[in-house]
Amino acid sequence: MDTSLDLTALAVFALASSVTPGPNNLLVMRSGARFGLRPTGPHIVGVEAGLVGIGTLSMIAWTVWGATVHRVLRRPLARRAFNVAMAAIVAGTAFSTLRTT
Repeated sequence: MDTSLDLTALAVFALASSVTPGPNNLLVMRSGARFGLRPTGPHIVGVEAGLVGIGTLSMIAWTVWGATVHRVLRRPLARRAFNVAMAAIVAGTAFSTLRTT
């Protein structure tokens, strides 16, 4: 039994599982166990590419959303309404938490 290949497979799985959500880890683990490291390589690359793509799109969306919110909240009335709405959400969450405990 070649232990260097086993350690490589373990290292690749550790990399994939450290930066992706759970379901991807299970799919990569199953694919690696069933087909081996080399056929599973494209799967791992796809998981990582998807993670990078989602992260990039999230950063773009939050940048645009943040600029819009900042522009709207410069108005005093909008800022006051936002503060009241956020206080109501926090109070509602606190009361529902107290009721369940």
